[in-house]
Amino acid sequence: QFNMDKLGCTALAVKKIFDIFPSRFTSALKKIGTDGLCEIRIRVGQPILLVYNGKKVFLSNDGVAFDPKKSLLPTKEEVEQIIFLACDKSVYAYVDQLLGGFLPLEGGGRLGVCGHVSLENGCPTAMNGFSSVNIRIPHEVKNCSLPIKKHFLSPIRNTLVISKPACGKTTFLRDMVYQLRGKTVNTLIVDEREELAGVKDGKSLFELNGNCDVLTNCPKKYAIEWGIRSLAPDVIVCDELFVGDMTAVATAIESGIKFFASVHADSIENAVKKLDLNDKKLFERYVLLNDEKGVGTIEGTYDEEFFRLT
Repeated sequence: QFNMDKLGCTALAVKKIFDIFPSRFTSALKKIGTDGLCEIRIRVGQPILLVYNGKKVFLSNDGVAFDPKKSLLPTKEEVEQIIFLACDKSVYAYVDQLLGGFLPLEGGGRLGVCGHVSLENGCPTAMNGFSSVNIRIPHEVKNCSLPIKKHFLSPIRNTLVISKPACGKTTFLRDMVYQLRGKTVNTLIVDEREELAGVKDGKSLFELNGNCDVLTNCPKKYAIEWGIRSLAPDVIVCDELFVGDMTAVATAIESGIKFFASVHADSIENAVKKLDLNDKKLFERYVLLNDEKGVGTIEGTYDEEFFRLT
């Protein structure tokens, strides 16, 4: 039983997973515990793959398995049930999110979705024939950004966090917001996929800095422009930038607003190329993460000229 008054962000995300999973999956998960669980990949007729304590393993009736032949094999009906329940039993109410490739889960979790996309005049209109889901479970790691705090906070500098997928960017970015606590810094969190702030009933489930406004489930460009006009932020924070977001990011920075953001890339060079930053000095600090010594390993910190600071 879960005590809803005492649930933290990760526990609430896990509870939601237990609510939407078939009972045979939840029974297996309960045997391994969920503190070290970061990701669950469920594909029709294929082994269930977990990222657990930083390792890729499989889910079996006995808990963790290293042999895929021992894994539970999801049926098409089970995958469809997970999505149906994640949509609060109304898939049509979540069409926009599904066409964006994901469903938000309580507690900052995210359920990525694959299936058949229907088109009309070349534009996606619906998704059905669901074939797989990928569930990301959030974690709050206090002070994980502390080793480089002086580089982005004294003074506050425009900072881009870079790493490959599943290397801790969102957790690290969230802790950067936490490091602003004690300062009267109006912080706008652009939470497009509802996992950065983990808002429930108007309140973040994570400990942030006490001066946060959160815009959820809206495109970054729209949220940034809206924020500049109406919320007077000192800092804007958003996850997973793409090149199409950069005009709005540049407008914010040129307006005197500081920016904390992240991008999927395996190097600073590729991040700069991906976001078309070659001739633009928007970011003053770059933080490169990897998972060589565990998720969230700080590979290095660099200044605006790409000179290594740590």
